[in-house]
Amino acid sequence: ALADLGASINLIPLSIWKKLGLPELISTRMTLELVNLANCTPAGIARDVFVPVGKFTSPSDFVIVDYESDPRVPLILGRPLLRSARALIDVHGEEMILLLKPLSSSPIPVEDSDSFLEKSETSLSLPEYETFIDHTEETNSGSTTTHVDYSQT
Repeated sequence: ALADLGASINLIPLSIWKKLGLPELISTRMTLELVNLANCTPAGIARDVFVPVGKFTSPSDFVIVDYESDPRVPLILGRPLLRSARALIDVHGEEMILLLKPLSSSPIPVEDSDSFLEKSETSLSLPEYETFIDHTEETNSGSTTTHVDYSQT
């Protein structure tokens, strides 16, 4: 799974949704603008998909989009699910920690946990995925403009 810190929705490719056998999709008129500025119309919304996070199970809504997914990144988790998992994300350090209990004194790093998403007994569950893919993009927030003092000329 990929964590998208800017997304307020969770995404699953249509091919994965079909394999999971989730209940019927709710139709939507939503249009998504992708990073490459292309517009995409979702196939629908899957409501209340139970996602196990550690020892807890959280119901989350997923937008189902027909796109070719990278097998290493079958879903994209947005802020709502990351918030319910109490995720602490160090983007620079490429580390994510889940606080599985409120005010836990021992946070569990994702790479040390059994899995972020586990298979559950219910038919409305997502399959097991071991860890997040490392995806980094280096940016520079410094100014690229130079300031010239014209009063000296």
